[in-house]
Amino acid sequence: MATSDRFAFENEKLSLQEVRDQLIEAISRWKREGRVKAVEFPNFPYTTWSGMIHKTSVFVEELIARCVDAFLGALGEDHGRIDRPGPRTGMGELVRVLKRLQPIFCQRNAEGTVVIDTGTIDLLDDFVKLRNKFMHGRLTSADQEDAIRFIELAKTLCASALVKQAIGFR
Repeated sequence: MATSDRFAFENEKLSLQEVRDQLIEAISRWKREGRVKAVEFPNFPYTTWSGMIHKTSVFVEELIARCVDAFLGALGEDHGRIDRPGPRTGMGELVRVLKRLQPIFCQRNAEGTVVIDTGTIDLLDDFVKLRNKFMHGRLTSADQEDAIRFIELAKTLCASALVKQAIGFR
């Protein structure tokens, strides 16, 4: 992801919830338009798929960055040796920060849900692997299932306890 994409979110002053809601709306629109389903890649130009993957990646990276910021903010000055990531921190490093926060936030929240659970961390790891595959390679028809999975992982993240709790911290 280009650093300028993250700055676009900062300039718009969108809240964490607004970033999440815009990603959910984009995914819902793609589904209504028939773009995200078991279709043959040739039915849509590669630029369409590339655009959806890029937009999903940008939104998820921003979502993760804001979740990290919310969790560190909730700890106040007690976040110990976990450094606050800078604006140029990439998605993989942001996920590593969440992994370091996991032992602190592994307790259950008010609804009885584990906030940073192993399943969410696994989801983020899968997302980062797919993102790296797409960003450092060329999208081909063989990537159709991964592209659909990538977008579905983003939707699952939006509904996760991690994102809901981060919104609650704000």
